[in-house]
Amino acid sequence: MKKLISGIMTASMLMSAFVFAPASTAADGPTLKSDSNIVISKDGSYVFGTDGAVSATELAAEFEGEVTVKSPAGETVSGDTVVPTGSTVSTDGGSVKVLISGDVNADGKINLADVATLLKHVAKWKVDIAEDAADVDSNTKVNLGDASAILQYIAKWDVKLGNKKVVIDTEPQTAKNEDESMTLWFDHVTNKLAQNDTTSTGKNTYTIYAAKNEMEDALMYVSLGKDYADLHVSVTDFVNSYGDKVSAEAFAFYYVKMGEYGYLPDAMMPAYSTYATKVKAGNSQGYVIKAITDEETYPGLYEATVSLKSEGKEVKRAKVYLNVWDFTLDDADACDTAFGLSRYGVSMAHNFDGNTTEEEAEMTFQTWYDFLLENRLNGFTLPYDITTEKGQAYLDDPRVHSFVIAGHGYGGDMNRTDEQIAEYHELLSKNPEWLDKGYFYYLDEPLPDDRLPNNKEAYYSIEEKYNLIQSQFEGGWQMIPLETCHGYNLTDDFYSRTKGFVQVYCPKTYAFTPEKYRGMDGAQVFLTAEDTAKYGTFEQVIDSWVADGTIKKLWWYFSCSTVDPYPNYNAESEGILPRVSGWQQYMYDVEGILYYATQEYDGKNPYRDIEYKGIGIYGDGILLYPGVRYGMVEPVGSVRIEYIRDGVEDFMYLRMAERVLGAEKVDEIINKVTRDMLDFTMDTDVLLAARAELAEIIMAAEK
Repeated sequence: MKKLISGIMTASMLMSAFVFAPASTAADGPTLKSDSNIVISKDGSYVFGTDGAVSATELAAEFEGEVTVKSPAGETVSGDTVVPTGSTVSTDGGSVKVLISGDVNADGKINLADVATLLKHVAKWKVDIAEDAADVDSNTKVNLGDASAILQYIAKWDVKLGNKKVVIDTEPQTAKNEDESMTLWFDHVTNKLAQNDTTSTGKNTYTIYAAKNEMEDALMYVSLGKDYADLHVSVTDFVNSYGDKVSAEAFAFYYVKMGEYGYLPDAMMPAYSTYATKVKAGNSQGYVIKAITDEETYPGLYEATVSLKSEGKEVKRAKVYLNVWDFTLDDADACDTAFGLSRYGVSMAHNFDGNTTEEEAEMTFQTWYDFLLENRLNGFTLPYDITTEKGQAYLDDPRVHSFVIAGHGYGGDMNRTDEQIAEYHELLSKNPEWLDKGYFYYLDEPLPDDRLPNNKEAYYSIEEKYNLIQSQFEGGWQMIPLETCHGYNLTDDFYSRTKGFVQVYCPKTYAFTPEKYRGMDGAQVFLTAEDTAKYGTFEQVIDSWVADGTIKKLWWYFSCSTVDPYPNYNAESEGILPRVSGWQQYMYDVEGILYYATQEYDGKNPYRDIEYKGIGIYGDGILLYPGVRYGMVEPVGSVRIEYIRDGVEDFMYLRMAERVLGAEKVDEIINKVTRDMLDFTMDTDVLLAARAELAEIIMAAEK
């Protein structure tokens, strides 16, 4: 805490830095009432958060039982007498100091005399001030900004002095230039609406719940009574009662025509980009508000303010809240991920003229890779060669769970010479943690089907590629995405072709479809009924292979054929589906996710057309958009990235909870969200309630 300059106020030096905590009790001292509007500091040494001057009676009423209020000079203060900053509130068990923000001269009042004293201090006159009470903007400095804020407060402007207790306000907020024809509401980020849908939830605010080291979102909508050509969104940091901050980011939905579904949102345009939303009267516009906690974030309730401006004037305002749970997500608990990110594709996305230099391409690829990494997703290949210092920094990053050692396809990104592979083997063999992250990706969707000659050739090359890997890199793991659709000719013995030759087994998600759904419209049951009777279900076979070590890791993958009624990553599908898949993944003991591409634009402008090969599926292979056209080096993320990341983080919750409860109890919670591949909730409230239950379990165990 800063020094109190007045001799009378020396006692207040006992205070530490002016921060609030959710605690209501000072150690062996006064206890605040549960509905008190003030807060006791983290260390229990002082209280603050009064709305300006406060009388002794008013202050005492904030506490349980009888308390005594004394001035800094030790005199009892009672009745309507105002309480100066530096006073104490005490019981027989102890006492706390009092901070009155704005009471610069420590007389208990906030008026022009305080401003005058503060200005003299700024001008370096020799005056006594309560320096912490003078720092009304809580930036650890006393300057003209504080004087201005106190003047505004005296003039009854809508300003606050010092930090205040954060309390959820469900009433609508009023902008400085309020557009009363505009309706504002909040919803879960999974509940995206078509542009012509103006159905309001009636919710004026939203509370995000997150652990430490997590990202979570709120979704704000507005519907318009008139046209706007330049709506811009902004959001403050989230701030708690004692001034701690959590980073916040704001994004505007970009809408694209998706056939019969109409104009749906997908790209999320950052507020700092050059993009401005243009919205017609009668339509809605969505905005995503993201909270980003870290390992050091203090738990409790935070508040942020969202503003919409047009022509520089604020036309709509809202409050958003963040409740941080008191536990930290461990990066090591995330599942493996492998998402296609092509160097050539990134280069072309960044510069459609194809004139990007090699240096620019390298920088841009790293930026795009890092964007995925921040969202708990790993690109197939690392930004730098693993023999370099930069490459090894990524290998050491706990968020990096997987990378391709060598492979084919993807514009040559995975091609490696025999000499390179030998060098990698020598390097990785010395570091088991690095080695465990690497895999070989030579074959893709092998199938013994005459209609697909390349896939057929790959099918009969599985053993050959395995032997090649062993000759190049003894003990290396082969990873193959295995098409498991019963629509193809799989009369050959699929299991014998893959057993022992595929260490990272990666079937399509619907390989886990229970036998009971065979024949149901849209269901994909692996292999034939005859083969299932012979070998058992896919899940049974794979479980036995995992148990005996035949499979080192079990992944699954999504592609264009992963569609309704299954959870999928398509842009036209409901937002809850990718998040549900994270729960299904944990239920089936699947350690990793593969998705073949994130910027498969196929020569088209993705801001206008994301339909996959004209078959009525949208966004397949497109999770990222070029940011360069809106003044950005980094990509523009899709809202589906948010859903997928949230599914990964839910997976982390489940992993933490299982260490506490055991698998059986966690399965009971999972079953509230999903029972099998085709039986799951479509209600985000249900999913979030189950997630909150996991959070409570984890926090209880860590106390």
